[in-house]
Amino acid sequence: MIKKILKWISGFIILYLLICVFLYFFQEYILFNPRKLSSDYKFKFSVDFEEITIETKDRVKLHGVLCKADSSTGLIFFLHGTGGNVGWYIEEIPVYTALNYDMFLLDYRGFGKSEGKITSEKQFYDDVSLAYEYFRSKYTENKIVVMGFSLGGVPAAMLASKYHPKCLILQGTAYSMKEKAKKKLPYLPITLISRYDFEIKNFIIETSVPIIAFHNDQDNAADPKNTLRLKPYLKPNDKIIILEGEEHGNFTRNNKYLTELKEILK
Repeated sequence: MIKKILKWISGFIILYLLICVFLYFFQEYILFNPRKLSSDYKFKFSVDFEEITIETKDRVKLHGVLCKADSSTGLIFFLHGTGGNVGWYIEEIPVYTALNYDMFLLDYRGFGKSEGKITSEKQFYDDVSLAYEYFRSKYTENKIVVMGFSLGGVPAAMLASKYHPKCLILQGTAYSMKEKAKKKLPYLPITLISRYDFEIKNFIIETSVPIIAFHNDQDNAADPKNTLRLKPYLKPNDKIIILEGEEHGNFTRNNKYLTELKEILK
């Protein structure tokens, strides 16, 4: 009987360790869930656009799409969340270009037509910074709006803390990936096995440009509390705007969002 119990315990321990090892080495697939596109994929944006390729120091080609306004007064530098690729935002882009802003959408490593794969949080931020610097050389920086959706809100906040864009717009932002993982997997040693923090407040504290944080009250993927928890770290003139009756990602269909957006992009 004792031998059976010890065998069961040892089996459980081995299984537990295997799960930890799996999560440590394959967490990118769980966290990012990228959607690839073939290199010859044809986008069907309804506005004039240009595909942009930016090469990293390790010779990985990052891909993005620059959608153009008829009469541009600036640039929206957009960072999407986990899953999908830039093609998922086709319907939203005309809303922004109609307000006389070009819009650049970046696909991270392994997403869309971008090569390579994400292997660390630092690499992720370095890639985003490289893409931002590419456009900072082409647009006056005080006319660049950095926008981040969901997980993309964290690298967007990183850029706003590191550079000096016109403002930072957050949409249904993540707050802390490590904290979220701890809540979902409370019996695993997340602090030891997680290689990604994505702590947005660390960047918000260092951001001097205006911040406007939107969140939908019916968001079932990123809790509105994520944004409300930023309040102690915001400046007096920063804004948190909770949109009623909308789920995750439904921003451009909300009249209040559109009204606020027009005011921001004046």
